[in-house]
Amino acid sequence: MSMSSPSRRLRNPFAITADRRIVGVDEVPRGADCGCFCLNCEEPLIARKGDEVVHHFAHHSDGGCGSGSEESALHKAAKNVLVSSPGKGIALGIGGYRCRLDSAEQEKTIPNSPRRGDVLAMISYTRGKTGQLYRAQAEYTGLLNIEICMYNPKDDQYAQEMSDVGIPVHEKPLSLDRIRDIQANRRVTLVSALRACLLSENSGHWLSVAGLPYEIAASIDCYKGPPHAALNIASWFFRNGDIEMSKFTLIRLARRKEHWDLDSNRRWTRGAALITDADKTRTTCRLCLGPKKEAYDTCWYCYR
Repeated sequence: MSMSSPSRRLRNPFAITADRRIVGVDEVPRGADCGCFCLNCEEPLIARKGDEVVHHFAHHSDGGCGSGSEESALHKAAKNVLVSSPGKGIALGIGGYRCRLDSAEQEKTIPNSPRRGDVLAMISYTRGKTGQLYRAQAEYTGLLNIEICMYNPKDDQYAQEMSDVGIPVHEKPLSLDRIRDIQANRRVTLVSALRACLLSENSGHWLSVAGLPYEIAASIDCYKGPPHAALNIASWFFRNGDIEMSKFTLIRLARRKEHWDLDSNRRWTRGAALITDADKTRTTCRLCLGPKKEAYDTCWYCYR
């Protein structure tokens, strides 16, 4: 799916109540009696629940609270859900470890950096299988910067900056379509679906592992996610004396990033990678030197 801005207007299904609670449009009465307020400007909203258009919240005036307000409201709803979920497990894609969200604050300044993180959370890491009832004492508790990505993923400069200041960063994708799919499949409220999308789904990737203990960082698949993130993580391992993270691996990741950056949509250039008369004697990708895809002389990443 392209990471560019959507062509159609995003209709926001989330709002906040008078007691500062995040609610979905399907949880409140129709019309102005919903008693809900905008997450951006805190003005009263109307719950539009007709038969032709998907249910959503709208301002009393057509202008709303500015361009991109719907996207911003969804982004804020996600941050509020994370902040209001202390003690919940969170999927971070660390093999052999179970992670728990102990506490979280939104839009706080990152230590040793002028930037602000979407959500700065304290995470407890405990060795054990995901989903297993594991009550042993956490092996490590530390700060994690959770970035919520809708259409504009963090670039390689951001990943390098966070690595330089020693802050681990995990980027979680957010899609309203995915939230509605979870709601329909699990038959839960929109807020519960949003929480499941952020906490239960292992769909995010790491941008930086700096600051994590080596044993935990080594359990993360650095090849998952965009090439600039993988290259940043691989470089961190190499700088910290990992003899298995050879220069060959760094060169391969660097070439993968080079071909990723060629495409304006931040996707692999399929046309350049597809070879009709493949050299079946090759064992490595001609673009990034990784294991090649069968019947082609490129790997799966360069082909897609």
